[in-house]
Amino acid sequence: MAIEWTEDLSVGIEEIDMQHKEIFKMAANLIDAVNNNTDGEQLAKAIKFLEEYVVLHFALEESFMVQSKYPSKLLLQHEEQHTEFWEKFNDFKNEFAGTGPTEFYLTRFKLFLNDWLVNHICKVDKSLGDVMRSVKHS
Repeated sequence: MAIEWTEDLSVGIEEIDMQHKEIFKMAANLIDAVNNNTDGEQLAKAIKFLEEYVVLHFALEESFMVQSKYPSKLLLQHEEQHTEFWEKFNDFKNEFAGTGPTEFYLTRFKLFLNDWLVNHICKVDKSLGDVMRSVKHS
């Protein structure tokens, strides 16, 4: 299973779409590194880089939600999903630190990244894009 950006994942907000593309690229690079038996140090650097970039991305999305007067209930749900991502991501990061890049780990981590990215963008971020575009046009 490849982790890749496709145009149907666009939320229609250029800055968010650019960051989503970069996150997909980083996740794919991380998986490639594991598939190519890159040493643990390189994988740890890739995980750290992805983690730091996602922090910036979530902060951007959340600031856009506030600026566009995103409905409070949806804002809380979106933030909860970001928190849930961090909990699972940290579990994977800690597991990697303990066991290294086993095949079992890689399979689960790849499924997690792909499923979370695609589902979160399709179900949650697209609604943010809709709200932001409607605010710009009103």
